[in-house]
Amino acid sequence: MTPKKLYKQYWFIGSLVIALSVVLYSALYGEPHYTVGIFASYALIFYAFFRAEEKKLAYAEELKKNAEEKSFLLREMHHRIKNNMQVMMGLLETQSFKIKDPKYKQMFQSHVDRIKAMSYLHQNLYEQKSNNMIGMRDYLGKIVRNLQFMTSNTIHMEIDACELDMRQALNVGLIVNETVSNAIKYAYDDFDGIINVFLVHKNGKCMLHVQDFGKGYDPETFEDESLGVSMIQDMAEFLEDSTITINSTYGVSIVVMFSKGE
Repeated sequence: MTPKKLYKQYWFIGSLVIALSVVLYSALYGEPHYTVGIFASYALIFYAFFRAEEKKLAYAEELKKNAEEKSFLLREMHHRIKNNMQVMMGLLETQSFKIKDPKYKQMFQSHVDRIKAMSYLHQNLYEQKSNNMIGMRDYLGKIVRNLQFMTSNTIHMEIDACELDMRQALNVGLIVNETVSNAIKYAYDDFDGIINVFLVHKNGKCMLHVQDFGKGYDPETFEDESLGVSMIQDMAEFLEDSTITINSTYGVSIVVMFSKGE
């Protein structure tokens, strides 16, 4: 601890004023040896306070240094995970070039999109100061923009400015990826349409709503055959106090309600 930091401590200034006042009063109205004793006592007390404050500030600086190192290591970890996922995506995309069957080619692309959705989360954690909280507007925006490149349909997005922890954000991101991908594949066959993505946050509650206005589906046959719908339902269960509603009366509407949590 430097003297400059010590002099900024309120206890030092206050005790110095009191000590000087006592010493001055004793020197003017008391015995000289009392003055020496009071000054010596103050010196011992001051030294004890000085050593205690020095250790406290040194400990605080050490904690700050450790927190900065931990933050750096976590950010570096997220950066490397993102890079590893990019390598995985490159391998999958390279392999997909050799596949002629459109069905299996689309399957490979679906896996690439899922990995991308996860990599965006680690990219956000690397770029921002927080080690756990994800800004959903930016995160979901990256997922939707990636999917928009693959379709002539218009994806309309309205995302409230809210943050979710890493676990919830990942599940919400994967749900958005699956629901929008399903809408791109199945909703509009002969014309281009609109796909809406909404995330509303109010009073600790969140509502995710993805909707298209296409041909819909038969729940009795489609739900059992679709890996995407099963994944959406499974991921929704990992969200706090979640409920999921799927309606196919006019197009497909998927609403997931959940608590933001602490």
